[in-house]
Amino acid sequence: MPSLAPLERHRLGKRQYRLLRPQGQPSGDLLLALHGSKQSGSVLQRFSAGSFDRFAALGWTVCYPDGVANHWNDDRVHLAERTREEGTDDVGFLEALIAHLKPQRIAAVGFSNGAMMVLSLLYRRPGLLSAAALLSATHPAASNWRCDAQGFQPTPLFCQHGLNDPIVPFAGGRAGMPGQDRGELLSFDASCELLAKLNNAKLIRSTHPRRYAGDAPLEAWALPNEGHVIPSLHPVTSPLLGPASGTVDLGGHLEQFLLSLDDAAARTH
Repeated sequence: MPSLAPLERHRLGKRQYRLLRPQGQPSGDLLLALHGSKQSGSVLQRFSAGSFDRFAALGWTVCYPDGVANHWNDDRVHLAERTREEGTDDVGFLEALIAHLKPQRIAAVGFSNGAMMVLSLLYRRPGLLSAAALLSATHPAASNWRCDAQGFQPTPLFCQHGLNDPIVPFAGGRAGMPGQDRGELLSFDASCELLAKLNNAKLIRSTHPRRYAGDAPLEAWALPNEGHVIPSLHPVTSPLLGPASGTVDLGGHLEQFLLSLDDAAARTH
């Protein structure tokens, strides 16, 4: 694994977050990177092999906040964790963190539980995010989701899932690690269709990666030989999480997607 950039540790009230400052001229952009279950911000940096740190070279600030007791209180009905028992207001925390950092634009990337938290932001704070990436997580079934789509604001989305994910099945169904029940989730394909519909985006490419076009496009990466991981050239491997091919630079694909949004905006002005 390559050496990782050192992160600054900060606090906002009782909560902790870590920052990677922009290199060179700041762009005013913020990438909010939300970790998965049983992780922290610093663990996410290692788990992703620093995949998101590349944005600092583009002038972005990269922020890795910590959930309470290593979890985010997302809006799944089934979330038997301390953060749910304590009624943690993670939407409020992340909103306050963004206000504290004062970015001009905010993109959020979440892995697993962190991706579910990104979904909560999309539903509960429409328009807060300029773009979002959902990694190794699919949209919960209606019976397992506490939000409705009233007021949902179309937002460019990057979605990725491993075909061999043993924690969040690609085909949908009950999710969770051994001994856990995270409730019913949609298949990756059904999740992308639902989110594309919310985005008013139309399918224009059915081959890999699948693309939906519109003012708020969606790009869908269904990856073979990948499990419940963040695909990178230096992946963290574990029998519990399934395979990791080590051949996909997902951070690079995410970078291309986010930069393409700027290119599209420039062409319309």
